[in-house]
This record gives sequence, C-alpha cells and structure tokens, in this order.
Amino acid sequence: MLCVPVCIMRSILLISLYFVFVIQTADGVVQLSANPGVIDLGLTSLTVRCDVNQTSQQNMSAILSIIVSRAANSSSSYTELASVVTFLGQRVNVLSSEGLTANGSIQPTGHSFLELHWDHPRDVQAGHYLCTVQGPDAIGHNIDWIAETDVTTRHPANDKLLDKIQQLDQDLKLSNEKLAHLTLDLSNINQTTQDYNTARDRYMQQLLFSPGFRHNNSTFAISRNGYMDVDAAENVCKIYGGYIVEIDDAEEYAAVLAYLNTTSYVNSVYIGIYRDIPPGGYKLRQSGTTAPFLMLSEDQPRIGTDYACVYLSRKFNWEMITYYCINFYQVLCEFPRVV
Repeated sequence: MLCVPVCIMRSILLISLYFVFVIQTADGVVQLSANPGVIDLGLTSLTVRCDVNQTSQQNMSAILSIIVSRAANSSSSYTELASVVTFLGQRVNVLSSEGLTANGSIQPTGHSFLELHWDHPRDVQAGHYLCTVQGPDAIGHNIDWIAETDVTTRHPANDKLLDKIQQLDQDLKLSNEKLAHLTLDLSNINQTTQDYNTARDRYMQQLLFSPGFRHNNSTFAISRNGYMDVDAAENVCKIYGGYIVEIDDAEEYAAVLAYLNTTSYVNSVYIGIYRDIPPGGYKLRQSGTTAPFLMLSEDQPRIGTDYACVYLSRKFNWEMITYYCINFYQVLCEFPRVV
C-alpha cells in the first residue's frame, strides 16, 4: 500500500517535467501580451494578443489551432474566448459572449497570431490568460505550446478621470474643428458646383438664344434655330422656366416689334396664341384663357381647320398670321426672370 503514493508522486513529477519541457520548447516561439496589463475601468480598452513565430528548428510540424482562454484569479477553470483553426479555412471563432472582437491567421511557416479586443472591458476581463497552440510533431504526437499573462483591473483615481475628461474635451474640440472645416469645404464644393451649373446653363442659353431684351419684369429671347412644330418650340422655352411669348397688350407688342425689327435673321416666329377651332376664338397657350390682345393681318383668320397656330411674319410687317402648327419657325420666349 506504501507504493501507491510513491507511484502517484512519480507520475505527477513526470507530468510536471513534461509540461516544463513543453514551455521551454515554446519559449520565444509563443508570446502572449496584454495591452494594458492593468485596466483602468471606464478609461481604457483591452487587447490580448498571442503571437507564434514558428521556425524549422521547432518540433511542431504544423500548427492546427490557436486558442486563447482565461481563468479567474481565484479559479483553475479556464473559459475559452476565441480560436483560429487551420482546417476551418482560417476562420476566427469568438467563443464568448463578452462583446469582444477577434482576428487572426495561421501561416504554415512564419508568423501566426490570434488577437482579442474589448472596447470597454470590465472586472470580468481580469484574470489569468492562456494561449494554447496545438499541432503534431514529425511523428504525429500532439504537442501543446503555451504562453500566459495576467490582466488586472483598478478603479482610476480622480486625477486620471479628470485627465480623461480633459482629453475627451480636447478630442471633441478637434472633432468640431474638423467638422467645421469639412462643412466649409462642402459649402465651397456646393458653391463651385452651383457656379459651374450656372455657367453651363448660361453657355447653353447662349447656344440656344440670341441676345434678347427686357420689358417690364420679363426677359425676352428668340431662338437661334427653327423648330419643326410648336410643341418642340415651346419645350425650348420651358427648359429655362419660360414659355412662348403671350402678347398681353399694345405696349408689349410694340416692344416685341421693335426688337424683331433689329434682327436680320428672323422671318417667322411662333408666339403663344392659338386659334380654338371650333368655335374659332383665340386663346393663350400658357393659361388657356382668351387672348387679351390681337394684331391680326387683314386676311385673317385664314380659312382652314389646320390653321390653328399664330405667328409673326416679317412678310406681313410682323402682324399676326394663323397657319399650320408644323413649320420650321423660330420661337420667341418670355422668361419671368433674367436669362
């Protein structure tokens, strides 16, 4: 019966020597670090990292897995937190619900690692951390390389809390300054874009319209080119918020007539009046109301149901003529703003 405790003691000694051998073999190969080693609760984050620098001189032929676990300071029971496994496509497994993030990789030769991070660690993150690297030797026996480190927590002193508050205040000021600069840059970009769009619109207007004239609160401009029908002509006016000119009274007609007499490239021009057939009255295209002013040529209205559009013609001394709505005529546009 006296042999039993002796045998047990020998077995324990052999096991202890075995693990000492493993740790010595892994010395410098596996390194486990905690940054910081002491957590100021509420102020610092925590990163625990296991690095494996395998060389051809080591007796582990291939790394199969890296596992990081933790035991409470008063406990010998370890809780596995995260792992990375070769046979699972280098997938990193988070094994704990503590709100940690993890990343890592295993390389056949060279550097392998597994890193755990907590943005806001608590007392539960304190303890004894263990990194276990598993793999076979050249014969096929399983080998465990291990590395250890400790993490503790403390409640920061008032001066540290004050320093942190001041640092956060400074960071907030810097962020506000950056935001102000970004807002100014965005404003400049918007202004540049607006200026570009304005310049582009102005250039397009110059391509579409000849220099016009002002009358009352509107700007009038005539198209450089003719359009095949009155609808196409009207759309050109609408592009810039206008409409085909609707001559409201004798004063406006006189202003239009004076302008047309200064041109040498206009012979016939659409205006925004049409003949309602039947019953034959004249209306404004923009509002559909009865045209308040007409200056018809002597032979108007012409007989024919297709003579629905009204235009001004140099041939008829710029008096109003009814004719087909499909003709290659220029258009006189009226804009309620400067173009």
